[in-house]
Formats: sequence, C-alpha cells, structure tokens
Amino acid sequence: MTSALIGHLFAAHAQQQRSQRYWSDYELTGYDEHTLPKYASHDPVERSLRRQGFKMSRIAHIDVHSLSDEQKQLYYEIGAPRDGKVGGPFPIWLQANPDLADRMNKVGEVLRVHGALEKRLFEIAVLCVARYWKSNYQWSEHAALALRCGVSQATIDTIRDDRAPSISNEDERLVFGAAFELLSVKRLSPALYDVLLRVLGFRQLVELVTIVGQYSMAAIVMLGFEVEPADGSRPLG
Repeated sequence: MTSALIGHLFAAHAQQQRSQRYWSDYELTGYDEHTLPKYASHDPVERSLRRQGFKMSRIAHIDVHSLSDEQKQLYYEIGAPRDGKVGGPFPIWLQANPDLADRMNKVGEVLRVHGALEKRLFEIAVLCVARYWKSNYQWSEHAALALRCGVSQATIDTIRDDRAPSISNEDERLVFGAAFELLSVKRLSPALYDVLLRVLGFRQLVELVTIVGQYSMAAIVMLGFEVEPADGSRPLG
C-alpha cells in the first residue's frame, strides 16, 4: 500500500514539474544591464562572474568585529552547535533583524535538537526540501549530515536525481512521500496521512510537517539572496 501511495504522488510531482517548465521557458524582456534595479551590484568583477554563470551571495560574509554586542552574542549562540559556523539564512537574518535570527534559531533547536523525529528521517525530509527548491547550499550541508545519521548514499542519490523512489526502509519511504506530497501537491492525502499517523505517531508527524515548512522557508530566503556553497559546487544544477 505504501509503495502504491508513493508511486501515485511521484506521478503528481512529475506533472507539477511539467507545469513549471512553462514558467522556466518564459522570459522577461526589456531589461538589460542599464535598466537593472538600483540594488544590483556595480562591482565589475562580480558582474563579470555573474555573466559567466557564477553565483555569488547578495549578502557579504559576516565580519564578527563589526557586529553589535547583541549580534555577536547571537552569532556565537547560533554557531556553537554548528562547529562555529554561521551560514545559510542566518547571516541574512542576523544582519537585518537579530530578533528574527534568534527566534528562527530557537525554532530550529526545538526540532533539530529536542525533537522526537529520528535524525535520519529529519535529514531525509530536509534533503527532499532542498531538492524541490533546488537549494544547493541546503543540499550540500545536509547531504553530509544525512550520511552521518545513517542515510544510505543510494537513498541520497535517489532524492538528488529526482527518480521514482526505490527506498527500501518503510519509514524513510514514508517521509520521502510526505515531503514530496506536501511540496508538490500542497497537502497530505487521507490515505498517506493515516499511514504516517500510524507509523510515526502524532508528535512526530507534526514535527515532520513543520520541518518541511521551516526548511522550505529557509530555502526560499537563500534563493532570494543567492546563498550558494562556498566551494561553488552546484549538486542540484
């Protein structure tokens, strides 16, 4: 039953992808380098790199010494469980609105550190989100975490390549199905919801849906500000 449900939602996802191609083929006209918005970079090196297809974040790397005392405190709090690294959407939030950075970090801790959902399943959900939004930064960070949490390379490759699911573990297959149904169909079907509730229980199901929502929001922020992996890699294209 579970396999049939996942196969059905994957077919719906493929239809969604076909629909999205219309918009990717649509091109805005009447804009050139002389009519770009005022906030566009005027740095000749950056503009040259962009013309060659290189992605560069619209937000500069944080200079800790330039932060206020409040920002510094949050910087170290956010980086502490991440080996001192403050990346992804956090530099954006931290520089624009420290209170937002603080609250988003706390929400993340509730789910990531204190949540009931197993870390292996947590990371599968995040990888599904990264794949859907084509967030290379999110994928690069969480593919490595997923491996350390016990997710197989074959499962990671299945999600990355957007293939029909061939995941052997039932709980992993269910999380994959839930994430892609939420993202592609924008709801959980009654049949899949019932199976998820039976296998995961109410608390873990609530956390799973919240993770998909929270990491989608983070992915959108990173896409909006062109946050890419530091090494320039583009695993999702």
